[in-house]
Amino acid sequence: MAKIHIVTDSTAYLPPEEIKRFGITVLPLKIIFSDKEYKETELDGVQFLDMIKKEFPKTSPPSLDEFWDVFAEKTADDGEVISIHLSSGLSETVQTAVGVTQMMQTGERISVIDSGSMGIGERLLVLTAALMAERGRSREEIVDVLNRKIATMRTIFIPSTLEYLKKGGRIGGAQALIGSFLQIKPVLNVVSGKVDILDKIRTTSKALQRMIHELPKDLSRYEVFSVHWHDKPGAEELQKMIMDNFENANVHIAELGPVIGVHVGPGLRGIFYAEKM
Repeated sequence: MAKIHIVTDSTAYLPPEEIKRFGITVLPLKIIFSDKEYKETELDGVQFLDMIKKEFPKTSPPSLDEFWDVFAEKTADDGEVISIHLSSGLSETVQTAVGVTQMMQTGERISVIDSGSMGIGERLLVLTAALMAERGRSREEIVDVLNRKIATMRTIFIPSTLEYLKKGGRIGGAQALIGSFLQIKPVLNVVSGKVDILDKIRTTSKALQRMIHELPKDLSRYEVFSVHWHDKPGAEELQKMIMDNFENANVHIAELGPVIGVHVGPGLRGIFYAEKM
């Protein structure tokens, strides 16, 4: 059976030990300030927070050449590739990967997956694919499971400000909130990979309860994460609230990184959940 290689991008925020164990290839997104371009994997989170207070950067996907080189290497000797990336509603990474496969003679051995998600959702898909490949499952079987898992994934979050979503052009349906943010705490959804409004609440405590209200009643069938960017105490508070409200909840904490953080802003808290596969 042909070897299946797993490729992803830096917004999966995989720990080094997972990358090493499964031999995963990670293509970094770029963060561009007026005077310098950085690979996301080069940036320290605290240092980056100071940088974006002075200047709002642009972000860009891995280049065509980067994808071409990786795909060409991995499909040599009849190898196959599953390439899993940040939602196409938030980045052009998926479109770039698809464009490269369409130009390559070996493109029929490459499956590009739009995670419809960011951060922990993308990471879970990557680890699912890597484990299945390790167990000898075919590319087609793995892609089927990934697509079924994507259909069960959901992200709900509360930003501390809409400033970053607005500046980054990722605000989607939440655009309607501009001008009224000081009076409300918006609860936002990632729907089909794009940001939209779930509800408008007056206080943070009620907004947190509103997010919890969206969770399925039986969490034993789900992987659940309290997600944050530069607000670990807030994430721990949300984790405890979920576990206090659900007897069968096993809630982990996941932190976002620079590329996603620059679009959602520091102080974000959210919930991610997906069915176990």
